[in-house]
Amino acid sequence: MNKYIFSIKKALHNVIKILKLQFGISKKPAILEVVSVLTDKTQKIIRIIFAAVVIDLLTNQNGWYMILSLVVIFGASIAVLSFVSQKCKDLLSVYASKNDNNIMLTVNEKALKMDYIDVTDSEGLKQIMRAKSAMGNFLEIDYVIFYEMLGSLFTLTVLGFVLARLDPIVLIAILLFSILHYLLRKKQIKTEHKYEMKKSEYKKKHEYLNEVLFNQSYGKDIRIYNGADFIKAQYINISNRILTVDCQKERKLICLRIIKFILKSLQIALIYLWAVIKYMNGAITIGSITVYLTSAREISDAIQSFFDSIANIFKVSLFFEDYERCMAVPEKIAAISDDLKYLDCAKLNDFELEFKNVSFKYSGSSDYALKGISFKIRNNETISIVGENGAGKTTLAYLILRLFDVTEGEICINGVDIRKYSFSEYRNLIAPVFQDYEIMSYSLRENVIFDKPLDENKLQTCYCAAGLLEKVRSLSNGDNTILTKDIYENGEDLSGGEKQKLSIARAYYQDGKILILDEPTSSIDPIAEYSIFKNINDYNYGKAKIFITHRLTSTAFSDKIIVLDKGKIQQIGTHTQLVHSQGLYKEMYDKQAYYYLKKQKERQ
Repeated sequence: MNKYIFSIKKALHNVIKILKLQFGISKKPAILEVVSVLTDKTQKIIRIIFAAVVIDLLTNQNGWYMILSLVVIFGASIAVLSFVSQKCKDLLSVYASKNDNNIMLTVNEKALKMDYIDVTDSEGLKQIMRAKSAMGNFLEIDYVIFYEMLGSLFTLTVLGFVLARLDPIVLIAILLFSILHYLLRKKQIKTEHKYEMKKSEYKKKHEYLNEVLFNQSYGKDIRIYNGADFIKAQYINISNRILTVDCQKERKLICLRIIKFILKSLQIALIYLWAVIKYMNGAITIGSITVYLTSAREISDAIQSFFDSIANIFKVSLFFEDYERCMAVPEKIAAISDDLKYLDCAKLNDFELEFKNVSFKYSGSSDYALKGISFKIRNNETISIVGENGAGKTTLAYLILRLFDVTEGEICINGVDIRKYSFSEYRNLIAPVFQDYEIMSYSLRENVIFDKPLDENKLQTCYCAAGLLEKVRSLSNGDNTILTKDIYENGEDLSGGEKQKLSIARAYYQDGKILILDEPTSSIDPIAEYSIFKNINDYNYGKAKIFITHRLTSTAFSDKIIVLDKGKIQQIGTHTQLVHSQGLYKEMYDKQAYYYLKKQKERQ
């Protein structure tokens, strides 16, 4: 009993929180639901009373004038109520959509603000998916409370009073049947929630496969490598798993539905039988039979609807808890604290970035991705971080960007741990270029500057320095040209090399003091690559530049080279020092030089 009372309190507490969330955006949907339900239910009551009055008037052979007068009055009342109800529903669709979109935005914003390590973790992704799945359920709260529950109470109050005067025994019988219906409905909702949660594990895979099937960027590889049958088989497999879960749910629910149907049929049969007996005994008139039977049916539906709405509140509460769990994930990296130091990026012209015995391992892993990393880089200094794939190069870049935070050690700017600086201000200090860049379906200009203030001269300089100016000038609408065909059919598709140049221009426009380039030229030919590296050095004078690569072209421009292997620093030095000493760098350099010279000979 205590457990049941606790669950009721918890459900009501969650409902209050949902309503506060909704009302914080707009109270209009709730108001419109109230007016809509009152006008709808009033129409039903008028129709019931109207039918009974007309039947009794006709039976008693009253004059046509009185009957026609009542028809006009009742007809006009219903017409006005119908108009008001429909107008409320039309407006409701607009304002409810606004509320829903704003609350959906909170989940999307949370996904963007969550620590990157949580977003990349499977459990973190699962929480986001569950929160999004929950939205469609707990956003029904306006309908559940203000339409179902309020409408039921209004019907019960008015028709319950009418039926209680005619026969209170029927009212009690209906109440007992409805309590049984409620208990069955509550069990049904718990079962539905259980299987929805189970299904959410497969939904993410299903959505991903939908993306693979319809996203043109996957189309080339699928066709070249005859991957269509493989993708189709994967899609069928995951669809069948979802179907299996749905079938399991339906098997659990079918017994409950049969019992509910039997109870409903038995209730209707008993009410009709009782009404006939009352009429045969002369206790009620023909008109009263209409009120009796219709009121009994409406009250029965209203009580069941009321209990359904209570059960739905439990359902809404369960789904809201999924939403809350996602929203409660701590944003440790972006957390705001009063003791954070101010970092004025514009005035930070003389600085030193230092790794102090830094180690990092991913959540749930016992192995370190990076171990004991120590080095320094000053402004106007260029370093290259090289190593084979999986050496930890990109992880190191993520630590500088604070996409991840160190497990051990410190990363400092001028001796101050970067975790003590304001996160947003610190991020303005850095301009990264990754190999897995993304181009969005907006104009080329918007892809570069986002929502930063437009400086046309600076923008053109960035295009030029990134080697993108010629392409911009060749486009029909210049840098106002929409990119990709994801949304617009006339969107421009850039080549892989052009996309990388755009991402470099984006980093230039950020104008950070530390430039991080993670395999920035992997899709660019060697001649263009050399030109871009030269431009990076010339254009970014006074900035710290960190090249992360397994191709050694950038090392010719570097003041220092750090060689990573299996998460540890194996060598540090200049290109000249490292190429003349035995170690991983010389091994990588000799291999790349060998294959480059071999290709040159083959061409000759």
